[in-house]
Order: sequence, then C-alpha cells, then structure tokens
Amino acid sequence: MTSQPLYHGTGPGAITPDGCAVDYYATLKPRGEPERIHAAIPEGASILELGAGAGRITHSLLALGHEVVAVDESAEMLAHIRGPRRSTPPSSPSRSTGRSTSSCSCRS
Repeated sequence: MTSQPLYHGTGPGAITPDGCAVDYYATLKPRGEPERIHAAIPEGASILELGAGAGRITHSLLALGHEVVAVDESAEMLAHIRGPRRSTPPSSPSRSTGRSTSSCSCRS
C-alpha cells in the first residue's frame, strides 16, 4: 500500500507541503490585519507569527516597529520575508506532526 500526499496544489512556483503555490501567496496583500494587531499590543512588542507564509502580515508588522519571529513549515515561503534577520535556525521536526518547520527572526 502506498500513501498519497495529504495535500496537493497547482500554481506558479514551488508548492508547499500543504498545497499552496508560493509565488501566488507572495503576491497577496494585507487587509487590515497588521493594524488591528498593532493596536491591540504594546508599541514595539515582539510577535510570534505562526503560519507566516510569504510574509503578507509580517512585512507590515516590521514596518510598524515590531520584532517578528516568523514560523512556517515552508522554507520557500519564508524566503519571501525580507528584512534584517538576527538568526535563521535550521529546520527542525515538529513534535506534533513530525513535519519540519522553519523560522526567521526579523527586525525592522
């Protein structure tokens, strides 16, 4: 018996393990989320963004003066996040899923 991938997708560029087209996600713009987050937390607060993708929300949070640790299972998605990076730890297996995750720590 062979196992089928849980997700599959089509679109431009690389496809993430959950079926998302990386180049498509890189074109998406925020729709007010960064401003709502910024208004709800202290000025300059550090943010852990899980499922950061290609940085749709990350870039605006950086511009608003927050330090962001962006986490996503796709290194291809995280490669689209721009800004100074203090560190980029190697991928490590997730305890709950056994799949790898990647992260980057960014400052504006």
